[in-house]
Amino acid sequence: MSPLRPRRRVPFATLALVGAMSAAFALDVATRPRVGLGPEELPARFVLLGDGPAPWQLVTWAFVHANAEHLRGNAAGLLLFGAA
Repeated sequence: MSPLRPRRRVPFATLALVGAMSAAFALDVATRPRVGLGPEELPARFVLLGDGPAPWQLVTWAFVHANAEHLRGNAAGLLLFGAA
């Protein structure tokens, strides 16, 4: 008989964080003001400000991503190492 190996599962909390990051990114991109040339600035309403941040910015800063590649990289890292 072969020894039974436990199935590796992605924790529910990790999946929930990836889903929340994806939803927050979609909402963020949909509400960013359109600018002409150059990169779009990250919205100040979510980014953690050093000069007296708003209470919600202590949580929302982690959900702000500059672009889709940044989001995919963070989600992949979270899925791979989130259980640790």
